[in-house]
Amino acid sequence: DVTANKNIQLYAPTCEKICAVKNLIDGTYWVVTHGFENNSFLAFKIDASGVAISPVISNVGTFVGSVNPLGSYNVQGYLKFSPSGSKLVCVNAYINVELFDFDIVTGLIRNPIVVNRANQNRYCYGAEFSPSGNILYLSSSNSSSTEASKIFQYNLLSSNIQASEIQINTTNARGLGALQLASNCKIYAANSSTTLGNRSLYVINNPDILGLNCDFQSSNVTLSGRCWVGLPQFIEYSTCKNRTIIHDDICIGGNTTFSLGGSENITTALWHFGDGNTSTNINGLNNYN
Repeated sequence: DVTANKNIQLYAPTCEKICAVKNLIDGTYWVVTHGFENNSFLAFKIDASGVAISPVISNVGTFVGSVNPLGSYNVQGYLKFSPSGSKLVCVNAYINVELFDFDIVTGLIRNPIVVNRANQNRYCYGAEFSPSGNILYLSSSNSSSTEASKIFQYNLLSSNIQASEIQINTTNARGLGALQLASNCKIYAANSSTTLGNRSLYVINNPDILGLNCDFQSSNVTLSGRCWVGLPQFIEYSTCKNRTIIHDDICIGGNTTFSLGGSENITTALWHFGDGNTSTNINGLNNYN
């Protein structure tokens, strides 16, 4: 009963990182966080009976705590699952960024790989995977508030992931914060470039394309409110649905059939054929006269 049982502390102290993923095998969930003053990941399993009080603990990767000279600032940064749930990236802003393998059945975290090491020109904060999970993006700032922020791209299929780094923003983007993959398969970046927050988001239009053709655009999405450093996370289970439209017979006067590509089950559809005609059939049919 979530109304009667809430605000129950599961573990303390932790870093500011938390993320969740759905196990499509059995419909359960994992909520993962990182301990403070240790190298422990804690994975809490959630099923129909509720939250498992005893987490699966993986002692792996970098010690995260109040290490001089930057103290508690080391704990800043996002923790993110890949869309499939097989990878986990942990951003330790003033230390490094590490990539791990995640066992979605057991909740164990293994095989750390350092993707990025912090220095005065790069303190990473946001992280996000492309829809395929094959490309990683990191947002970075530096020790000078007058210099531009950066977004780095990494090819996770490369034999040397760290060496595959490419800076994708060629414009002077400032105040880059969180990165978030949306249901339209684009990645949006928080923009806190003014002291009162900003009224726009940055966007990566084609995040599964390597290099500058991924198409980073600054101040692309106008907001009615203000944006700061963070963006809300989603529970990862391939939330991005990159549909393709399949059609045949596009001759004038002939019947043209339309269908949707993709592996997910489609229950409803609404087609607008561009000539005023519509259809609610799963597979559309239209005659262009």
